[in-house]
Amino acid sequence: MLRFVLWLTCLCCFSPLQCQIPSSVSGKILDERTRKELSGARVCMDTCSYVIETDSHGDFTLKEIPPGNYDLRLSFEGYRSAVYPIHLTPGTQVALGELYLIPEIGLGPPFDQVPGTPDISGEAFDLSTDFVPLNALDDVYQNRSAFNFSQAFYRVRGYDSKYREITLNGIPVNEPENGRAGFALWGGLNDMFREREVTTGLSPLPVHFGSVGGGVNFMLKPSLNRRGLRISSSASNRFYGGRLMASYNSGDTGADFSYSLSASRRWASEGYVDGTLYDAISFFAAVEYNLGPKDALVFNAFYAPRRMGSRAALTREVATLAGPRYNPFWGYHGKEKRNSRIRRMNRPLFLLNYFHEAAQGSYQLGLLYSRGTRSAGRLGYYNASNPDPVYYRYLPSYYLNGNRVNYDNALLTKDEFLSNPQLNWDELYRVNTSPGNMGNASYLLYDDVQRTEDLTFSLSTSYRLGPGGVFSAGIYSRLTNSEYFAAIRDMLGAEFHPDMDPFSQTNNDLGYSGLKDEEDVFAYSYALNTFRTDGFLRYTINFPGGSAYSSVAGSYFNTYRSGFFANERYPENSSGKGAPVKLAAKSFKGGGEYRITGRHIVGLDLSYMERIPDLRSIYLNPRENQLTVDQVRPESIAAAELRYRMDLPRIKGRTSLFFTEFSRFNEINFYYYDGGVGNAFVQELSQGGQKMHFGGEFSLEYDISSEVKFDLVVAHGVYRYAADPEILISFNTVNEEEVINAEGQYALGPSSLKGLYLSQGPQSAISAGLNYRAADYWWIGVVASYLDRNYVGVSKVRRTQSFFTDPQTNEEVNDISMETADALLRQEKLQPIHYLDLNGGKSWLIHDLYISVFLSVNNLFNAVYETGGYEQNRNANLRDLYNDALSGSPSFGSKYWYGAGRTYFLNLAVNF
Repeated sequence: MLRFVLWLTCLCCFSPLQCQIPSSVSGKILDERTRKELSGARVCMDTCSYVIETDSHGDFTLKEIPPGNYDLRLSFEGYRSAVYPIHLTPGTQVALGELYLIPEIGLGPPFDQVPGTPDISGEAFDLSTDFVPLNALDDVYQNRSAFNFSQAFYRVRGYDSKYREITLNGIPVNEPENGRAGFALWGGLNDMFREREVTTGLSPLPVHFGSVGGGVNFMLKPSLNRRGLRISSSASNRFYGGRLMASYNSGDTGADFSYSLSASRRWASEGYVDGTLYDAISFFAAVEYNLGPKDALVFNAFYAPRRMGSRAALTREVATLAGPRYNPFWGYHGKEKRNSRIRRMNRPLFLLNYFHEAAQGSYQLGLLYSRGTRSAGRLGYYNASNPDPVYYRYLPSYYLNGNRVNYDNALLTKDEFLSNPQLNWDELYRVNTSPGNMGNASYLLYDDVQRTEDLTFSLSTSYRLGPGGVFSAGIYSRLTNSEYFAAIRDMLGAEFHPDMDPFSQTNNDLGYSGLKDEEDVFAYSYALNTFRTDGFLRYTINFPGGSAYSSVAGSYFNTYRSGFFANERYPENSSGKGAPVKLAAKSFKGGGEYRITGRHIVGLDLSYMERIPDLRSIYLNPRENQLTVDQVRPESIAAAELRYRMDLPRIKGRTSLFFTEFSRFNEINFYYYDGGVGNAFVQELSQGGQKMHFGGEFSLEYDISSEVKFDLVVAHGVYRYAADPEILISFNTVNEEEVINAEGQYALGPSSLKGLYLSQGPQSAISAGLNYRAADYWWIGVVASYLDRNYVGVSKVRRTQSFFTDPQTNEEVNDISMETADALLRQEKLQPIHYLDLNGGKSWLIHDLYISVFLSVNNLFNAVYETGGYEQNRNANLRDLYNDALSGSPSFGSKYWYGAGRTYFLNLAVNF
């Protein structure tokens, strides 16, 4: 890998300098089907340092452009954008001829309909020239992954979303807590987030080093948005029921000032899953001021508060009794459905950017500030019965397993559950207000709150070195302060709450002796203060047949915990400022593309990356103490990608092969452990494992005729554990007679995971689509999808040697055969998934009024399927697991997530 990077660097450094005689580019933009000339279409080069609109005949000419390699970007309201690579030699006048844009149809729902997935959609273009569209938005595989496979929680290459870099005007926004970008922060603002640069796989972002899973840079500049007013209304039954959105863009008026405004409202009393309310409102405002022909100042502000009800994973016992749409988190409070686990987001963002765009190079400065809260509600119970309606003692299986077998009680329990399957709010109030409680809260509703203040500075530059060379660099510094605490939202009729841990009967806050009430902070309170700086250097050499690049990156990270509660379980290690954790990381990446012809492109990328771990994988139990993982190190990622792209007049194809190995990562889980060495609430630390992802992707598009298009997508991956991790459990030692040991930690040794599959969604996916487009702008499409090789996440603790220890005798279990043990531990493969999706629409252009209607129906035949699942960790010893499985309906069986049945999305948009 290092040799390859050095070779590329040497290749770049010895590129000859050539004269700087400017060139020009001209062409005509037409409607792909009607051949109508598109007047006012927008044409820009690269990051829009050169911008022009077509004249009344659809013609454009860009002059005085230095020689080199560029991306020519075409866009027009109601049509799909296109990106073409062009190579300009000194003094040439490139006439591209007729270029075609396709009407914006068949795009699927907006990105806020697909959880965690940006709006990656569209199809490749039918071109009569030798120029190949490079924009990933036009890739059918990305389209299917986002809008069809996502229903089954398919993940591209099996990667977590934290391995995808997201930036706003070049400013990274992946969160330090979990590494993922908070798409909910700009939910409902689709119209303002249409302009973007997208990369896939190892390909770097123009403004960032990139990650193993590609990235997206949203370009938030009012001058990039087409002028006009857009109003849309949507109806759906998946997450929200209705949406209203209005946006206005002044566009590039030619004056020094431009602006954009947008607002939306999304709502539902419940989505597809029972009891999942949705309530969101979004605002956006942006102002751009041109300081000169090459300089601009841009300010963006957006705010998208949201609250939504959560759903739960279900055991098969519960799903069989109550159905896959069942949700135990809600119950009737009076006549209203009330969800006990409401998630709330309330965090505005402000961006200030300075852009300098010139022929020889460009740079941009950015500043991002945000401050707000994110919370997740839940019910707490204290010296009282568990209020969860699917608590294992309230289900029939409790009386069918172990030494409690009683079929009469099992039938009675089943009848009781079916009669009262939901959370009983009235009973919670009754208990809290009973005279015997004397005002004490046996139950209360509280929020786990994260209050974050974030300040990020960015500087990136790109400079042309001769006609073929481009030097790019960037530095990003981020200061984040996040406070974490529990806050009482509703006392449910009680008058006070003594802040005690109900299991150990110890104080959560030794510094406070009073009683807690609504809005008070209780249980835990601490902050994580984090500073991080990242930087990269990249050199790209462009030549007539392709390009090559080499890049290096480095990171520095510093974090510490400040505890605000002195916890009685950790009196000397819970409050005050903890020791800092400091880390440094380095990364290398190199690759290139070679154009065999203008229609056949091959590419190769190689990379070694070190990734700073997320905060969640550094601290063992930050709610209660300062303890961190021993020997915290950056995660190591080695990756390679080989790709081929073909673009013929009627056939377009893409093939890629990839290999990725993840190592030196930490994983921390929390659960109640009932194992061979004892039982306790534990924090499980997994270290030293390896994960391997490899496979291939293939997509094909064939224009059967000018009206009918066929596409095929095939993706196959193998995502497995490549080495066994070491398992360490931690616990408090308050009740000395019951603890596992006096040290508070126990090393369980290696967990036998090597060769088992990762639970990262389906590892194989196939789709076939057929789309008909009529000449008068109506269309209909159908997509059939099949996904397989989806595996349940395994319990690591069950695969340690301690699993075979009998908790009663502390000796190895010898009356249960190894064949039986192997059967109990065999990883479960979920059933294949298949469904059919339909979509269609119609558009009208009446003078300057553009109207479009879009309808999609997913899972047309209402198929029921499991999208994923995980083994519960509680029965962490062979004897208990064996006894629990005897009836075929275990109390602690795996839990599963279920996909949505038939859902729809209907959208009406009017552009003025």
